[in-house]
Amino acid sequence: MTVRAFLSKIDAKIKALNIDDWISSKFLYNEVKSITSDFLKKDNSNSRLVYKNNASFTEIEGLPMVRVSVTECDLGDVFNCNYLMRSKEPLPAIYTSKFGPIINQVASINFGTIYQDAFTPRQWKAIQKREFINKDIKYFFFIGNQLYIPIMKGSEVSPEEIRISAMFKDRWEVDQYKQLVGVCEECNKNDYCKKLLDYEIVIPDYLENDIEGKLVMDLANVYLKVIPDEYPNLSGDKNNQRDLQDRKLQS
Repeated sequence: MTVRAFLSKIDAKIKALNIDDWISSKFLYNEVKSITSDFLKKDNSNSRLVYKNNASFTEIEGLPMVRVSVTECDLGDVFNCNYLMRSKEPLPAIYTSKFGPIINQVASINFGTIYQDAFTPRQWKAIQKREFINKDIKYFFFIGNQLYIPIMKGSEVSPEEIRISAMFKDRWEVDQYKQLVGVCEECNKNDYCKKLLDYEIVIPDYLENDIEGKLVMDLANVYLKVIPDEYPNLSGDKNNQRDLQDRKLQS
């Protein structure tokens, strides 16, 4: 479903509630992403269902990586770590779960190497200190929208480019990023000029109805406020004081 189609559903329900105020598509879309983000962070079934929702994942192929010092991630005390490969540019925003960014896969261009998520530099350091460690397993971690891959001394070739599949929040932003780093093959096509509203929306199908309902409810709470009490000081009207006051006003 496109962003436009999803927002049209929201708009129809808003009008059914007699909310006449004009609400911009940009505002609605930002609210959708905010609610989706909140749901994914709190969703207890996330670990089981979100990774089965393939339609919500977007891949960036040929992501350029640059070499940086181990001190950038405070890994200077890991004697067998030579340096780090880091994404050249910060990646577009990724939805997160209770366990961190929702990344489906990080791999070499030809899938010859599949990198496992170490989650944080601290956890990766703990893995390296284990008595028995499988040197064939390669790791990555994600900090501040940057992807890092530790390179062990003499153990592997530096990945100059990688591919990443993740639940990026906005597919339009992903295409803008691809143009920035020069890996957008579609951008060279003459008919490639989609507007943000024509991109597929990133919402797990099992949360779609909940997100839609939450947004409509939030808007109703804002735009359909209860009419303020004209006599706020008479909320405990046990002696018909409101009627008496009405009569005085009418006389």
